[in-house]
Amino acid sequence: MAINSAHATLPDGDDGADPGLLADLLAQLGYAEYVGHFNPLAPDPAAWRACRLAAPAALQELIALFLLNEPVAIDALPPALQALLPDLAALALIVEEPGARVSTGGLVLLPILGHWLFCHPPQANPGFYFNEDSMALLTRMAPGRGTCLDLCAGPGLHALHSARYADRVTAVEIDPACAQLARINARLNRVAGRMEVLEGDLYQPVAGRRFDTLTANPPLLPYPAGLRPPAIGHGGPDGMEIVWAILHGLPHALSERGLCQLVGMSLSDGRKPLATDQVAALAKTSGLDIRLTGLSHISLGPGSAYLGALLYTVCLVSGEPFARVEEAMMTLLGDAGASHVCPIFLSARHGAGQFELLELPSDYQHARWHAGARQ
Repeated sequence: MAINSAHATLPDGDDGADPGLLADLLAQLGYAEYVGHFNPLAPDPAAWRACRLAAPAALQELIALFLLNEPVAIDALPPALQALLPDLAALALIVEEPGARVSTGGLVLLPILGHWLFCHPPQANPGFYFNEDSMALLTRMAPGRGTCLDLCAGPGLHALHSARYADRVTAVEIDPACAQLARINARLNRVAGRMEVLEGDLYQPVAGRRFDTLTANPPLLPYPAGLRPPAIGHGGPDGMEIVWAILHGLPHALSERGLCQLVGMSLSDGRKPLATDQVAALAKTSGLDIRLTGLSHISLGPGSAYLGALLYTVCLVSGEPFARVEEAMMTLLGDAGASHVCPIFLSARHGAGQFELLELPSDYQHARWHAGARQ
């Protein structure tokens, strides 16, 4: 059995393999049911590891391989899965490891509300992104018939969801490797016939086309301007850089009755998103009716766990020393008058330029992206 040694470059084209057979098999074996026991709104690899011994013995090797990124012995896998390994290797979803073992090379395979997704687990600076904000958009989406555009598509979760309802889905992703994984995920879910994946920057690959629904989960990391930029986008100094680009192009990309839904992250003073006035002004000048919802306000003060994670991530993607990153971030926040960050949900459609700001009551801001009573 020939197995690839790496999947850094995913293969192009259709090689005839049907990755949907893997989804069928894992559902039959109980893997999807087991993973479904974890909170889908807050994917947590630590919880996956902590609970592994509670899984049925027959699932242990599947969990190690597809959920925990651990190499497993080929002969320990179910025979039906062993038979699929060559095709999965041809798609670079399985890689060879020493000692007659295989791994996914860092990918995880997650069943998410009826969809199957190969992606990276939640971590700092993932290449194939999936995290809480992915679920924040997914659970609020209102897909319909007609045509759908998914920008900043990543490994394709939101495009997959739209493909369940829409006549035609176009996913746009700037990273070629991520775009190819989205194509593989479309085949995994057997929706490739109505889901195209294009490589490019936002509206560039679909210039002149209009869509009935538009979704986006753009990079939202607040990123100081003076630091070395990462290879793939970030949120700019205010966390909203790509959101602004999406909104400015929206009047020309949205059909007459179309709806745009996206998530983002705005700097905040702890009371309202600092992007509020700029969004309101954009609504007025563009003729879009926009509703902006502030979902929570996360402190960036001394001792903030979120600030620590933010600084760590910026260090990782920029390659800059921690002290330089910390100084640049503190300057950014001071210049903006920001003490918090605010996860946001934004919806927009053609209208009369009306703007509405919603804020979830602080007593119910139990989580970053979803409301819940405090414990």
